[in-house]
Amino acid sequence: MFQVSYLRLKTYAKNNFSNANIQFSNGWLSKFLIRHNMGYRRKTASCYIKKDIIDESIEEFIFELFEYLSFHDEVNLLGNMDETRVELDMTYNITIDIRGVKFVPIQNTNSENKAYSVVLSVLEDGTKFPPLIIFNGVGKNIGPTLKTTSSKFTFSGNKTSAYQNGSTFKFWFDDVWDESLDQSVKTNCLLLMDSCGTLHKSYCPEGTNTMFFPPNTTSKLQPLDLAINHPFKLRLRAFWEEWISIELANDYTNSGYRRQVPRQTFIEWVEAAWAEISEETIINSFSFIRNKLDSIFNQFEIIQN
Repeated sequence: MFQVSYLRLKTYAKNNFSNANIQFSNGWLSKFLIRHNMGYRRKTASCYIKKDIIDESIEEFIFELFEYLSFHDEVNLLGNMDETRVELDMTYNITIDIRGVKFVPIQNTNSENKAYSVVLSVLEDGTKFPPLIIFNGVGKNIGPTLKTTSSKFTFSGNKTSAYQNGSTFKFWFDDVWDESLDQSVKTNCLLLMDSCGTLHKSYCPEGTNTMFFPPNTTSKLQPLDLAINHPFKLRLRAFWEEWISIELANDYTNSGYRRQVPRQTFIEWVEAAWAEISEETIINSFSFIRNKLDSIFNQFEIIQN
């Protein structure tokens, strides 16, 4: 399919049917499309177009995982790490006001396009690792002023972006994963990550057991996406809504917006939200993958018997 417009279609028609006694108007083109059961269509999302391919990728991944576990008897524990974006303005675009009112302002911090990242990681036995918060900027001056109790933080080095990069991933691996696990558990654990393989593979120490989800499959396969990220972010939103509803005169900018949530406050929200994710929720988040693996195992048992 190619991008087209009324002008492009009319130009094509004029150039190829110049001898026809036709007025190539918008009305003519509309009726032509209707007669031939055609119309303008919006491009569908790639994940929808490739649904069959995604399902096939999921089955292939599960079988590869089954083979990996079959040939590595020492590996008996799955882990998962994922980065999730958290917007600094968590405002809903809906409120309650008088009918007929034309101007409906909603309190916000004018930070719609700003966000931090939080890297969450778990093991299928219910273990939670300290969340890693990635702030934008370098943090040379503000970093020493921030305090944590059950989380860690780092800075992306980019003034505007707070996404994971090579240095932040290495920080997570050294200060979260390595620091939280002893060597015996690392040997028995297989770390599952998303398809940013180039980034992750470059910074994973040799000997680390890792597998990567195929592109466009994390919403179906990744434990954190299936059961953890959503309730975690809902709790952050609840903290934000409570915070934005408390009006303090010195919390406003000269333009009338609320000041952006302080980094220290954000750290406290993340720690509190992460503490509310239960061990049972984490264990259940791996059930889809485990059920698929059990199904393959049962099929092999039937064949062998």
